[in-house]
Amino acid sequence: MKKKLNIKLIIILSFIIILLIVAGVLYFTTDFFRTKRSAFFRYFNTTTDALNILEKDEYKGYREKKQITPYIRSGEVTIQNSSNIADSGILDKIKFGLVEKTDYRNQKSNIDISIKKDSTLLERISGVRDRDIYGFFCEDVTNTYICVKNDDLKRIASDIGIDNSTVPNEFANINIDKVVEISNIEKKHLLECTNILNNNVPDTAYNKEGKKRIKINDKSYTTTAYSLSLDETENSNIQAELLDKISKDSILMDFFASKSMLIGLDEKYTKINSLNEAIKTKIEQLRKNPNEAGKLAITVFEYKQKNARTEIKSGDNTIVIDHMVDENVETSSIKFNNVLYQLQYNGNNYSITYQDSSNNDKKVKIDFSQDGSIENNDIKNHLTITFSEGIKNITYSYNDKIEFISNGSKIAGFEEKGNVVLNDYSDEDIKNFVQNLKEKINSVYVTKGAMIGINLDPLFET
Repeated sequence: MKKKLNIKLIIILSFIIILLIVAGVLYFTTDFFRTKRSAFFRYFNTTTDALNILEKDEYKGYREKKQITPYIRSGEVTIQNSSNIADSGILDKIKFGLVEKTDYRNQKSNIDISIKKDSTLLERISGVRDRDIYGFFCEDVTNTYICVKNDDLKRIASDIGIDNSTVPNEFANINIDKVVEISNIEKKHLLECTNILNNNVPDTAYNKEGKKRIKINDKSYTTTAYSLSLDETENSNIQAELLDKISKDSILMDFFASKSMLIGLDEKYTKINSLNEAIKTKIEQLRKNPNEAGKLAITVFEYKQKNARTEIKSGDNTIVIDHMVDENVETSSIKFNNVLYQLQYNGNNYSITYQDSSNNDKKVKIDFSQDGSIENNDIKNHLTITFSEGIKNITYSYNDKIEFISNGSKIAGFEEKGNVVLNDYSDEDIKNFVQNLKEKINSVYVTKGAMIGINLDPLFET
């Protein structure tokens, strides 16, 4: 009897252990035991994993070396192929050469670009940077360097005829490492923002959408989708609470202001006080007129227990953030309405894509690779650059070599040709000068095209 009891006990314990193992496997490898709310946040909170690709910087040592050591770059650009632009028999014979000398530490640089058809020189353009003054020179266009100082740029942009609403008064040198750098304390405070969604939204707002097919980098994946949906009033209240939380959190305020400064945004966003005022104004607008916020729908798409996509629809705007690692190829992208920015890395090469489907499907794709080493001072960069717009398509091949040098003091500046700085002139003088400059550039551009048998449209409207 006792033996039979032991056997039954062993069977029962074994069954319980098996159930626990199965439950554990289901819990950690599936969302079987998760509520719709917890499943949603499991993937929503990992949306920022799309930034991980930026940490796989194989060329960080090279970029850091350029920041502290002067170098000479010698490069060449050729046209690989084109369609619906001009006779490929003509374009294939055009080559661009460049010689650049740069000393980042002393903020000095010059570049000489030559454009040739076979061995015939068509044009030569020079560019110079001397600290905060940037200029260009082309003998067929002007007899001196035309320059802009990195200051008062909103006024200059307006005089030139450029919408200055997104132009800062001065451009910052963007340090990508600093832009994407987030400390542990900052991460903690950012994650606290998600608690507002977690704690102030009813369970009925969350839903399991079931199986959904999505496409990333032209490949289809079957995912499971979880969503959060809010009406105008709920969305307005949540946004106001989030902004209120940020405005009262000194760490988050400093975080957003410092990041805005790093990417060169207007002072409205880089100063704590003005940023706080902007946030308070937005909160007041949301509370006075909730309908302005529009409806909010956030959907996360799970693939193999990873967040493959986060889609955010707020009012008339849609943001889609993708992150996929498949067969050692990592792809991250963000799409705002019709504009896509994508970065891909396969362990050796990077591929960068910009696409605007609302603008005649304009697309730029850059494939980048590098060989050589800093130690041997034989770095070589290789890029394939494709521009397409509608039925027009052209692909350039770029190759260069970098030589680090011990002394950058002999980098030529504006001394030989002199320079004119637009910032020193009145608005009316700048407008008249730029008008004449555009007409001159158009004339030279069209004439040079005719010389090689290409009918070119003017570059600028005058």
